[in-house]
Amino acid sequence: MKIGIAGGGALGLLCTAHLMAQGHDVFLKLRNREQIQKIEDEGICLEQEDRMYQYRPRAGRESTEEPDLWLCTVKQHHISELFDNWKPAAPMLMLQNGIGHMDIIPEGVEAYPAVVTHGALRTSLHEVRHTGDGMIAVPLTGKREVEELIRQSGKLNVSEVADIKTRIHKKLIMNAVINPLTVLYEKPNGYLLENPEAEEEAQKLCIEAAAILDMEKLIWEDVKQLIRMTARNRSSMLADYEAGRPLELQAINGALITMAGVKGAPHHERIVYLVRKKEAER
Repeated sequence: MKIGIAGGGALGLLCTAHLMAQGHDVFLKLRNREQIQKIEDEGICLEQEDRMYQYRPRAGRESTEEPDLWLCTVKQHHISELFDNWKPAAPMLMLQNGIGHMDIIPEGVEAYPAVVTHGALRTSLHEVRHTGDGMIAVPLTGKREVEELIRQSGKLNVSEVADIKTRIHKKLIMNAVINPLTVLYEKPNGYLLENPEAEEEAQKLCIEAAAILDMEKLIWEDVKQLIRMTARNRSSMLADYEAGRPLELQAINGALITMAGVKGAPHHERIVYLVRKKEAER
């Protein structure tokens, strides 16, 4: 199948490599000319389980032919720019963190939300490390292209689920707890359970988010399990902070603050303030 991937971050490179491993014809839509040239010259290098794999996708700003399916992996704050003067004809899966991005997709674009639980770290413009196996959950679309992707997704483990909204909310809570705190402490995920103060703050953020989203407080046990499983990983927000890139605070914690409305979300308001302050002093 011909698949287009918009975005050359960790997730975009990871998806490209794993889909090419399944024999798909992949086009990588990028805006960075240096990255385009690097991938054209050297391909994509995937590091997984202490082994290196190389793939050579087509890369550029525009594709000469429309793919059968698009995967959008750009950060939420880049979505408006992505769709400026561009309207894909094929269906598109949206793989962003946070919530709210489905509301800013232009009319006429056939887009579906998806939830990614893989861990990935981009180590250069063309190199990516698969730091944790997971899955990509997609809604019941009835689309032939999505069904074909599910059948041939390999290590990406794409699966249809009936409860996509619940999964989006669950991941939102996990991101809202782990991401900003790892930036605040500048530590890998596991530190949040090693430091009593960090663990207390993590639990407060989790319980407050669960109340906003009307989810069980028991999700704190799921969050702790994820932290243990990814203890050595550095969160995507920490990677962005260390690289001097914009942070996804508004799409994650900011979204929860907005949803809380007049009831307020003091713990999330505090963490946003502290991380923004740290970001400004960087």
